[in-house]
Amino acid sequence: MCDVILLDPKSTESDLFIGCVGYENRSLEAYKKNMASDFVGHSLIFDYCSGDLLSYPENRSNKLLNKAQLIEDFGNFIEAISEYLSENEPVSVQLDVTSFDREKLAQILKNLFDHSSQVATVTICYFPMAFSPPSHSLEIVRSFGPVIPAFIGEASFSRDALALIIGAGYEYGRAVGAIDMLEPDRIYCMSPVGTDPRFEVEIERNNLEFSFLDEDELLQRYDLLRPETLFYDMRRIVEFENQERNVLILPMGPKIFAAVSIILALVLHPSIMVWRHSTATTNAPSSTSDAIASGADIRMAFKFSD
Repeated sequence: MCDVILLDPKSTESDLFIGCVGYENRSLEAYKKNMASDFVGHSLIFDYCSGDLLSYPENRSNKLLNKAQLIEDFGNFIEAISEYLSENEPVSVQLDVTSFDREKLAQILKNLFDHSSQVATVTICYFPMAFSPPSHSLEIVRSFGPVIPAFIGEASFSRDALALIIGAGYEYGRAVGAIDMLEPDRIYCMSPVGTDPRFEVEIERNNLEFSFLDEDELLQRYDLLRPETLFYDMRRIVEFENQERNVLILPMGPKIFAAVSIILALVLHPSIMVWRHSTATTNAPSSTSDAIASGADIRMAFKFSD
């Protein structure tokens, strides 16, 4: 894979918008903002077809979607992205990561890396949710493994230890469950701050006060509003640990953390593993919850290096 150079998001203008319509109220927030600012590019939107689940009916009936190319089959969606990049190069892409699940997000980002010569810039946007109290009960983990096969990692006889980097999330006890299964030699926990202090209290509580960390300095708090700093801090940790240990990133926190993790794994492919640890499935709506946008608009932009 190729490397990336971070850019000022204010300096980028997009030709292609990639987003989705799903059950979260906030899933169309970036698209609606684009339409309000007279976006003249092409919009490709994946339709999760979530039936009557939560805010999906309201989102799907939004008349602004008439101006977008809506696709229900994800394989066709990836093909449509590839075709647009091939027919209109170089393309500046805006990718809204807010409501994509981590597997689909990884496939989209890998597709952009695969077409790096046809991509001028990529702007990642993320609309965090407004605070709502989380559950304090354990849920059944329905998926635990690489987000996509590309992130299964590489076998190395020089590295037989494991460093686990966890993106602290809102879900009760899930980090501890992952640690019990993986038994890593070193654990880093990345915990978001910067949008609402109530989130910070609940994240600490639902991660059992981070009592699973051996040393205080292995708890890294990052500013959710500054994803470029998160990128550089994560890269420093990953490259340092990868000299002696296999590195696995478990992005359970906000989707912007997942996006940064996936980008790093693609840059450093095949050394870095990125796994998902999910309770949500289409057949288990009780494991999902709605999310309303808080009003913050978080962005990170990059171009591919030559």
